[in-house]
Amino acid sequence: MKFPKIILLLLVGVSLLSSPACTPAPTAAPAPTVDVDAIKQEIYQTVVSELTVNAPKASPTTPPTATELPATATVEIPTLTKPAEITVAPASTFTAPASGVATRYPTWTITPYTDRASLSFQNPQDGPIMARGQAFDVTWVIKNIGARDWNNQFYIRHISGFKSSTFSVLMLPPVHRGSETTIVADFTAPHTPGYYVSQWGLVNDDGVTFFRFNFVFSVE
Repeated sequence: MKFPKIILLLLVGVSLLSSPACTPAPTAAPAPTVDVDAIKQEIYQTVVSELTVNAPKASPTTPPTATELPATATVEIPTLTKPAEITVAPASTFTAPASGVATRYPTWTITPYTDRASLSFQNPQDGPIMARGQAFDVTWVIKNIGARDWNNQFYIRHISGFKSSTFSVLMLPPVHRGSETTIVADFTAPHTPGYYVSQWGLVNDDGVTFFRFNFVFSVE
């Protein structure tokens, strides 16, 4: 930066005044007193003033331009897909045939053994008390409830326990289905007190015992 000539002259003058070589020889009359500090201060103010005048002016600061905010982004809402509809099948119903008669299906039936029997009557009933050595009769009435007639090959036989006094095997007459036959057996009570059971069985013409019956008594 170039300083103006006036500033240079002032600086040179100050330098001369400050130098001892330039001090005039003393004379009889006192020289006027120079205020060096005042001169320096004046030179400083002059320099500052010149600098202020010649200093480049700062360009005005352009205020920041407000940045335009971007437009609000549009959020795209996805399209919801309607779920598939669930179809519930109607409850099944039974439709009767046109004739109004429901179809009948065959049912399983248990086929019993061909020969069957039941005890229709007994005298005396189980449980009588007999005297020692007492003779008595027992009557059984047996009914044919099987699928065929009994021929003269059917019989009763003693299986276990107290025996009849007259027989151990007794052949039966023919018995038709649904009919009955009467059996009478003679007994003699033993002489030993106790509880006695006489068991019998009905046997068919194949030798199969298909029915059992008994008589129970006691002796005092």
